[in-house]
Amino acid sequence: MTIPDSGPAYLLVMAVLNSAIGFRDLQVNQTTRKGVKALVAELTGGGPSGLRSIPVSHLAYLFLEAARAQKEQGRPLPEGVDLVHRFLDSWVAAPPTRAHIYEVLDREEIAADSILLRASGSLLDLPEMTSWQLPQELALPLAEKVKGLGESRLVLSRASQFERVDQLMREAAADIFTSALRQDYRRLLEEAALLFWQEHRVQEAKRALAAAVDLEWEVGRLTENTFVLGLVKRAMGDAIKDLEGEKGDAEQERTTESGLIIPGR
Repeated sequence: MTIPDSGPAYLLVMAVLNSAIGFRDLQVNQTTRKGVKALVAELTGGGPSGLRSIPVSHLAYLFLEAARAQKEQGRPLPEGVDLVHRFLDSWVAAPPTRAHIYEVLDREEIAADSILLRASGSLLDLPEMTSWQLPQELALPLAEKVKGLGESRLVLSRASQFERVDQLMREAAADIFTSALRQDYRRLLEEAALLFWQEHRVQEAKRALAAAVDLEWEVGRLTENTFVLGLVKRAMGDAIKDLEGEKGDAEQERTTESGLIIPGR
């Protein structure tokens, strides 16, 4: 980010932030407008890039959030944070209390639209979210249960198999998504919603925010948050693949050696 000060110089800040951990990296330097343009050209190669402009108020929110997370862990703030805060204070009238996406989308309207929540799982099919993964170790107990179903001598119909696997996934989702994990994914989804909104992808933005708002509460076994269930299904498929030592495509519906039909991601 660049924040012009009261003189000809600019404050150039390069930071890697994590809402749960705090500052992964922070570099603060004085530069000029020419220096800023040169850096952007170097980062982008002079062509289109994934760089996005965000409101200064949201930048202030992100820095306050990172600082708070780091303090809660008892870790000192990196050098330069105070300087950045002083600049931000001169640009932002009051400390922001929520992510900027709530300034452009109505939270209550999004929360009231159950169709958005039920459609949120489709986000996992987007290229931007192919890398979104739950820690595989969280899904191992679920994978073992599903694998155990396939080893049972009890013969179940195809519909019954899917119903039982779905039930197990919902139970696992309720256990896996602790308060801390819900908070992590809520913030990720809020930021994803803002990026979608900036790209004029309104439906994706609304679905991401619907999933984020829903994560303010516990994940129940009757949840309609298909984004959460999709993450669990993705992790389960990978864990089963590891347990059985298979090299098949985890994206596709498949049948285990024991005959149990495992739905694809």
